[in-house]
Amino acid sequence: MRKIGIHTPKKTQEYFNALINGTNLKWEDTSWKSDWSDSIGNDKFYLVLPNSENDNGENGEFNTFILSNEYEGDIYIQTTNILEIIKYINTNKTKTMEKLTHEEVIKYARWVYHESDTPIGEIEWLSEMLLNDRPKEDIKKEFIDNIKELLPQLNN
Repeated sequence: MRKIGIHTPKKTQEYFNALINGTNLKWEDTSWKSDWSDSIGNDKFYLVLPNSENDNGENGEFNTFILSNEYEGDIYIQTTNILEIIKYINTNKTKTMEKLTHEEVIKYARWVYHESDTPIGEIEWLSEMLLNDRPKEDIKKEFIDNIKELLPQLNN
């Protein structure tokens, strides 16, 4: 088995195992030598791990987990307890999985701009979606479903 983590490999391995066992999601080591702390992530969540018992940013010591979306930069939760992280992920992973990733949105936008035969039609469709009187969750679901259906047909 490949070693994971750079700064605190033993603890990183423990947290990695806890996340896999506790969430049933796929995770990978996303640590970089130039970072102060190790990190673990997947396509929906990014977790920066504590590297110390102390919390002293001036010395590069951090004692909290920070769960976020790496691409949007939204911090979901910051805590000293890995079990709180696992609980948060399990409560929110279905909601998060229903979203489009940043890359998917960009891929769709590039398709509309560069490849669509009817970019005006796409913009009209988006406008209709935004101005529709249906409940927001229904509109959001329809939009995501349509984009998810389209994405496999698009070129990289």
